[in-house]
Amino acid sequence: MTRRTSALYPMRTRHANPACELRVQTTLMETSSKLRHNVLIGYGSATGQAEDCADIIGDSLTAAGYHTHIVELNNVRRDPAFLRQFTLFVVVCSSSDDNDDHVPDNAAEFVDWLKFFPDLKNMPIALFTLGDSSYNGSFNAAGNLIENLLTQCGVKFTVPPGLADDEEGSPFEQLEPWVNNLSRTVKLAIPGSPMVHAEVGTPDITTDVA
Repeated sequence: MTRRTSALYPMRTRHANPACELRVQTTLMETSSKLRHNVLIGYGSATGQAEDCADIIGDSLTAAGYHTHIVELNNVRRDPAFLRQFTLFVVVCSSSDDNDDHVPDNAAEFVDWLKFFPDLKNMPIALFTLGDSSYNGSFNAAGNLIENLLTQCGVKFTVPPGLADDEEGSPFEQLEPWVNNLSRTVKLAIPGSPMVHAEVGTPDITTDVA
C-alpha cells in the first residue's frame, strides 16, 4: 500500500524520526493551549499494516478538521499529563509472533509502561487492533493485552475498540466503518470539536517530516 498525503489533509504531521518526535513533544508541551484540536496516533506494527491503518485514521481525522500527529507507540511520551492535552489519543496495534507477548517491538516499551497502570482515567482514547484468526492460540493477543491494560488504567473508550481479522479480508476495508464512526463520535462527544473544513486538492506522494 502506498502512503499518500494530500492538500485534502494539510494539517497531518508524520514523525518518523525519534529525535524529531522528542522536539515536537516538547514544543506541544510548551504550547498546550493549542492542543485542543490535536489528535495523537500511536502505532505498533510488525509488518506495516498497522502503520498503514494509522495513516488512514490520520487522513480521516485530518479531513474532519483535526491536527494529527502519527508516531510509533514506543516514541509516545509516556506521561499522562502530556497525553491529556490532546483531544484524542488513538492506539493502533497488530500482533507479532516474534515475542512471547505478541507485542510488536516498536510498541513494547509503551505496553511495559501500561503495566505500571498510569492514571488514564476518563482520557479520550480509541483502540484499533489487527490479528489473524488462523492463529487460534494467539489471535489478537497484543490487542487484547493492550485493551485490558488500558481498561485497568481507567480508560473508557471513545468508541468500542475495533478489530481487523486478516482471515476476513482486507484490514483497510474493515477499518473504514470503525474510523468513520470514530470521526462522527469525536465531533459529537468532545466539546469544542471543529467543523469539517477539508480542502480540495490533488494528492501528492507523502514525504516523512524530519
